[in-house]
Amino acid sequence: EEEGVDFLHKLRGMFALALYDRRSERLILARDRLGQKPLYYTLRDGELIFASEIKAIHESGLVDKALDPESLPAYLSFGFVPGPRTLFTGVFKLAPGEVLVHSRGEARKTRYWRPPAAANADESFDSATRRVRELLEEAVALRLMSEVPLGVFLSGGIDSSAVLGLMRQVSDARPRTFSVGFEDGRLDELDYARRVAEHFGSEHHEVIVRGCTLEQLETMNWHQDEPLGDPAAVPTFRLSEYARRRITVALTGEGGDETFAGYDHHQLCRRMEAADIAVPGMRWLARGARLGEGLVAPWLTPTLRKGAWIASLHPSARMAAWTSAFTDREIERLLRRKPVFSVEDAAADQPELADGGSLSRVLYWDLSSTLADHLLMKVDKMSMAHSLEARSPLVDHELVEYVARLPLKLKISARGSKPILREAVKDLVPREILERPKHGFDVPVRRWLAGSLSSFVDSVVLSDRSPVADYLEPNVVRALFASMRRTPKPRTELQCWRILNLVVWHELHWPARCATSVQRSDEPLVGSVAG
Repeated sequence: EEEGVDFLHKLRGMFALALYDRRSERLILARDRLGQKPLYYTLRDGELIFASEIKAIHESGLVDKALDPESLPAYLSFGFVPGPRTLFTGVFKLAPGEVLVHSRGEARKTRYWRPPAAANADESFDSATRRVRELLEEAVALRLMSEVPLGVFLSGGIDSSAVLGLMRQVSDARPRTFSVGFEDGRLDELDYARRVAEHFGSEHHEVIVRGCTLEQLETMNWHQDEPLGDPAAVPTFRLSEYARRRITVALTGEGGDETFAGYDHHQLCRRMEAADIAVPGMRWLARGARLGEGLVAPWLTPTLRKGAWIASLHPSARMAAWTSAFTDREIERLLRRKPVFSVEDAAADQPELADGGSLSRVLYWDLSSTLADHLLMKVDKMSMAHSLEARSPLVDHELVEYVARLPLKLKISARGSKPILREAVKDLVPREILERPKHGFDVPVRRWLAGSLSSFVDSVVLSDRSPVADYLEPNVVRALFASMRRTPKPRTELQCWRILNLVVWHELHWPARCATSVQRSDEPLVGSVAG
């Protein structure tokens, strides 16, 4: 009433809201700055239909449910559809930090917040470390405000360990920690999580995921609204299910890599920038190899072909391509309809950044798209499926703003990833956690595809009557699964996983396309251990 839409600047935390102002006959939709909560909408003939879940929009009966073929290549590439589109025709996401005002049949969208570019050129490493520590303590303390049981999702990496350490710093309560792993302990970080839990004296719980069934995928795809492109959603879903029996709110370390530049591809971006300077024309040489792929392919491995493709792209698009499961050429071969899409186009829709460097663009892409459209959505939807609220202190917008403005030399260094975060919490986090190299969360996709999901793969996914046969070339799909079964390769496994979940998702929304019956399993696939 007092400040109009500018009230959004005074909010802190996660939200998706709708406010109707009866006097001015206007509806205000807004989403939090980092996109921790989802908000979808459809505009049709002056009408606005909105909800926090796509299925609610379709349930209105006012919007036809149809797959958007133009968004399909993005899902296959990234495992998610970058906003504002979704995989449903005519249904859009409100962007993080965006407000939509609808009045008298007209809608107007504006961004009230974007991640800032590096600006504090004179900031020293020591002063930045001190300020980051202050902001971290404040962000964690704010998210401990709760009248219900609260715990921490603990992976054993620096991000969640820092959150737990800060929680102990600002609260006297003994925390509860929850970790997830697999039967093959080489894939997870449970050993490290146990050591961190012991260090901080938490009441520790572990969940062991022993497999994945078709029924579970159907449930998760239903909650996700769009296809389950990330296999890590499975352990997140199971961990949330277990934790909800004991707590109502969970703090997570989500967003640490995007905020503090902790991914390997951030370091790779630096090296590729240096190579561009040292080898003039490298991009065009790579583009020549890419265009001549038919001649070069017999002598190039798939990894080298992807490397040549990445090097041929504009620097601002390279890291989006690095995280893509398919190259643009592979997408062309897989789809029955020529795509109006390229990774380069997807990553090019960015505002002008102050320093114009490709690393700044990579960090912007990670914060505004990978984090918002993928990682935060995965955690929110898999936890809320069990009515568990996940809070992520490392994406507190005041912390993100401060770190984003720091000069890149403070965030990316030869000392290793996330040097400012490591220094800021070195008195809290055990040294072995601070100094250990980054370890990705590996999921046993191949074992699941060859085990409990193999019947569905053979009888439905690889069938000529596959639900997605109108979109994907069946022979290419069969070749991918055959390659995955012959030779274990993480990239091929991820490609097959995305195709599998596209089929599962399609069957949920447009059932009975493939009449083949599938034997289902009642075997319990989750075990738990309380420390």
